[in-house]
Parts: sequence; structure tokens; C-alpha cells
Amino acid sequence: MDISLHPFFWPLIAAIKKQCDGLDGLADGLIQDPARCSFNPNVLVPSILTQRQADALKATIEPVRDETGRFIYPGSSVSNFAQAGLPAKATPVNELDTPPVDPAGSQPWGSADAPPNWHLAVGIISLLGFYDPAIDLNNAVETDGVVKSAMRKLLYSRLGPDIPGDPSKLAPFLAKGGKLLIYHGYDDFIISPYRTIWFYEDLAKETGGLDKLHSQARLFMVPGMLHCHDGPGPNTFDTLSALENWVEKGLAPDAIVAFHTTGHVVDRTMPLCKFPEEARYKGAGEVNDSANWSCPQNDRSLLDVGQNGVQAGLSASVRGGIQGRLP
Repeated sequence: MDISLHPFFWPLIAAIKKQCDGLDGLADGLIQDPARCSFNPNVLVPSILTQRQADALKATIEPVRDETGRFIYPGSSVSNFAQAGLPAKATPVNELDTPPVDPAGSQPWGSADAPPNWHLAVGIISLLGFYDPAIDLNNAVETDGVVKSAMRKLLYSRLGPDIPGDPSKLAPFLAKGGKLLIYHGYDDFIISPYRTIWFYEDLAKETGGLDKLHSQARLFMVPGMLHCHDGPGPNTFDTLSALENWVEKGLAPDAIVAFHTTGHVVDRTMPLCKFPEEARYKGAGEVNDSANWSCPQNDRSLLDVGQNGVQAGLSASVRGGIQGRLP
């Protein structure tokens, strides 16, 4: 994606960062917790966005539901709209580069190359779920973010054995004393970071709460990281050594130092804190040096949910846990 092609992109970045960047106490160009944001795309209408564009952005924030209103899958992180620092042509095809020729059709992009997420949906849902490459994913499965119950049950019956979203499946592993490290980038375009938070919170419910779960499983959310790697935030880190030290020496990781590089030069380091702790700047020293940051013990900042977090489905009062999502 060549972001210079899109005249609204940089004002969008600026608007999101203005609202979200300082929520962790420091405006440093990195949104640590996008769930705490309360960005409303309508504030950019009509100066930057059309109302339809703003509505499209809001739709990506919202979760997918079933016909009873239960959440099936969370919405996207608002911070992944603010990808400053991405290289040109970060993905082969992007919705902004190649808009669909028939948005309501069964093949929205026709014969043109479709965005990667559409290919993933076709590969997983059409082929592995329905065994039918001709199924109309755009109309037969969901309407306006509501998944039809019959479709949901069919998909789960076929994909269920390979879906790791049920925390009860980890019970035998944890019962043997296993240790688990999980990480996810807050700016992931492919898999919503909030899905991993859902899973971890549901796992905590299964095992007696977050404090007890920390003795065997720890989650590290990565600000500014895309799908598994890259992005404007520190996104290179060593989980293997952290896991080895935990298993072999009993040293549970409270923080893992992450690096960001530009042109093979490290230009920022920062600690990744175990969820739900959030990294805190100590108030002095170079902001881009992890030595000047800490992970406050027993902090619960990443549990705070703002308007965008509620819109995405992180509000416990409307989510209801794993049993509200599985058939």
C-alpha cells in the first residue's frame, strides 16, 4: 500500500493520534492501548472523509454478532488505521488501492486481485468450512455484521476441532504444569488483537482469575505491531529465551524488551508488560530507551476500556465469555 496515494490518510493518522496517543500519560507517537481510545470518524466529515467512508471505518471497529446479538468476533483496533512509518507497498493489494467493482456481489473484486483478507476468508470459510468455493460469502453468511445462526453452527461443526479459541482445551496442558507465552500486535490487520484478549480473559475465568493464571500463562500485547511482525512500534523480541528461563529456571517473565529498527538500526526499545500491565515512562531520560520505562506490578491499565474498546466488543457486560459465542 502506497499511503501517499490517499489524501485522507495522514489527516486520519493525525486525528487518531491526537485523541489516543497521550492516554498512557506520554505523547510519544505510539498508541499503547487502542481499546482506551474514543475516536469518532464522524469528526472528519466532511473535511477529510465522506460520511460513507466514516461509516465504513466505524463498521470495522464493530464486532460480528449472531442473530441473538451475541458477539462472535471482535472488531478491529482503531490504531491500525494510523500506520505511520509503514513502507510503501506494505501489502500487494489493499482496499484503498483496488476498491471493489461490485461491493454487494459474490465476488466484489471481480477478476481483479482482491485484498489478502478476502483471500483468507475464501480459503478458510469457503473451502475448509463450507467445502464450496462457489458460496456467496458476501451475502450468504452474514448481513451487516450479523452471522446467520445456521451458518455459524455449520462452520463451528467443521472448523471446531482446529479452533483454539476454547480455553477449556488447555486444561490438560495446564494440569501438567505447562507454561504458555502468548503475544499479539495491537495493530494486527489480519486477526483482531481483541480476539486474543477475549481468549486470555476467558482462560482466566476457567482457571481462577488473572493472578492465578499468571503462574502458568502470560499474555504480552505489542503496541504498534502488525500481523506477527513489522509496524511503527517495537516489534522484535525474544520469547524463546523468556520461555526457557520460565520453564528451566522458574523465572517468570514480567517484561520482555522489544526493539524497533529502521534501516537495520535500532531506534527504539521498550518493555512489553504482561497483560494487563501497561508500560510506564519513568519521567526522565530518553523516551526511546527501554531503561527509562517500567512495568508496574499489579497494574490493571489494559483492562480499561474506552468508547472504541466498547464498540469493538471488549465490554464484559455485553460479551458474556466463550459460552456466549460457541454453538
